[in-house]
Amino acid sequence: MVLSIDSDGAYLVEPGVVDYSSKFPTASLPRIVGRPNYLKLKDLKKFLQTGALGIQSDLGGGAHGHLGLVLDDATYQAISGGIPYIRPPHPGVLEVPAGTAHHEAVRFRDEHQTNLKLHRETHDVEATMREIIMLAVEHEWLQAIMDPELDTLTGDIPTILAYLFLNYGQLDQDFLDKEEKTLDEFVWNPNDHINVVFNAIDKYQKYYNQVGDPRSDSTLIRLGIKIINKTGEMETAILEWEVLSAVEYLRGFWVVTYVLINRYLRQLHREREIHRLPRQHQL
Repeated sequence: MVLSIDSDGAYLVEPGVVDYSSKFPTASLPRIVGRPNYLKLKDLKKFLQTGALGIQSDLGGGAHGHLGLVLDDATYQAISGGIPYIRPPHPGVLEVPAGTAHHEAVRFRDEHQTNLKLHRETHDVEATMREIIMLAVEHEWLQAIMDPELDTLTGDIPTILAYLFLNYGQLDQDFLDKEEKTLDEFVWNPNDHINVVFNAIDKYQKYYNQVGDPRSDSTLIRLGIKIINKTGEMETAILEWEVLSAVEYLRGFWVVTYVLINRYLRQLHREREIHRLPRQHQL
């Protein structure tokens, strides 16, 4: 399969070929101009995952499309509940032994056709994603994993992505410093759910996990306190939060923050709703 992109950024597919590219979230591919980096590669991987999920398949438990073509075995099974995604091999040439009863010969042919269809489907979906990567990433960054004779990428999709992240997607200190500054300047609206704060801190922690230097629970809690304290409306919750001992901090960041802050938020929202009601509803 050979894909190209027209002047409007849409995929062009060879006539007679199943158009798996149409199952991806958009006909406009996230292009990576220049050297790839972590965030751009992450967007590309997410794009591939979304597309693979959108192609119905009974493989790997039947609930995640062809996501098993994008993720490594361990990651996929963590999502699928331990069910592996097993790529169907090519069934080979159909051989029906001489003297086989007609109904058995028909069964052999049907099974062979089913297995051949499954093999071709996984092959074509993977080939589509290889072409998408080649359209998204400039070739100078792919040369080490290209077959010079066939002018195509070698290896499966997890191997290709692993190469790209290893060589171009490492998080450096400048990146981490920018993320820390972003979190430091983060402003939370108390009308939003407290999970907005949790998600911002969780994202920050994931980056440090990526480089093998996770932040401590107490550090994450202090960051959360700083964000919430900017609102000027959380003094009561902060006072309750800060009396916790170091041992209690370590019992779980999410449990502590969720119980204390959400308790105060529910009270705050109830008070605001009462003020919004007409007078007769307050009586």
